Amino acid sequence: KNVFKDNQNIFVEGVDANLHPNRIQFLLLKAEQAAQKNRSINSFFLQRARVQGKWKKYLFYKFAYEFLSGKLGHRILKFLEDRLFRPGEFQELFDKYKPALVFSTILTSTIDFRLLRDAKKNKVKSISNIKSWDMPNMKGYLTMNADKLIAQTDIQKREMIKYHQVPEEKIIVLGNPGFDIYFNEEGLMTHEDFCRFAGLDPDKKIIFMNISAVFINPFPEDPIINVDKWLSEGKIKQPAQILISPRSKYGFSEQLLNNCPNVVVHIAGEMIGGGARSNLKFDKNEIYDLKNCLYHADVVIT
Repeated sequence: KNVFKDNQNIFVEGVDANLHPNRIQFLLLKAEQAAQKNRSINSFFLQRARVQGKWKKYLFYKFAYEFLSGKLGHRILKFLEDRLFRPGEFQELFDKYKPALVFSTILTSTIDFRLLRDAKKNKVKSISNIKSWDMPNMKGYLTMNADKLIAQTDIQKREMIKYHQVPEEKIIVLGNPGFDIYFNEEGLMTHEDFCRFAGLDPDKKIIFMNISAVFINPFPEDPIINVDKWLSEGKIKQPAQILISPRSKYGFSEQLLNNCPNVVVHIAGEMIGGGARSNLKFDKNEIYDLKNCLYHADVVIT
């Protein structure tokens, strides 16, 4: 809210705590998460529950995956959604501001889809945004209440048509303006300055490796340890070093890499909170930092 305090054209409104889903609504939303038939959903929801021995959760997801992932299943979910989430929850805001357009920043928000539904009820045009690459293929069935949808790529457009039955004419491919900064020279360092900043040897090749989330891979350090071992054993012929810049919220044990002489850990961003689910606060300088990691790397492994 403080970000907008000096802008007279922006008004910040709070959200009623009653908008958070109750138990029945929560179960419906969980069913929607698994109501998409592809390998990602199968691995992330069904197989993870099976491996963890959570059989009630596995059977619940299995039912949604098998019987609610097609067009008929999505119609059933939409029918239940319309009846379990009461309309008019944002009517007071529509009466107060009389907007000409409603823009939703994230399709998966349980608040946004109700706001968009109320926009339709008030005959207000609306547009929504696909926040990230994994929303169309890993977030289950997405309710599309907006008149138009912005996709970042043609791949996202195809996935929204295939998995969510969104009509092609409703989708606009515009790219993501947040990524524009990675395609210009703004904030770039020289190679020597970046290596000094990150603690790297400027005479060695840089292998930039990604840390996967522990809730997907319980041993995210293993690939890094393996590449470090290959470097030490001379299996990688050119002198090289491994650069990692982990997202702390994904969980990461720097101690496991203490015996890896070729690894440089460089954490960009200010850490907020603690524990495995802590997060990183990114401002423009941290984006520059990640940009330089990508730009100066000789090899990027994700």
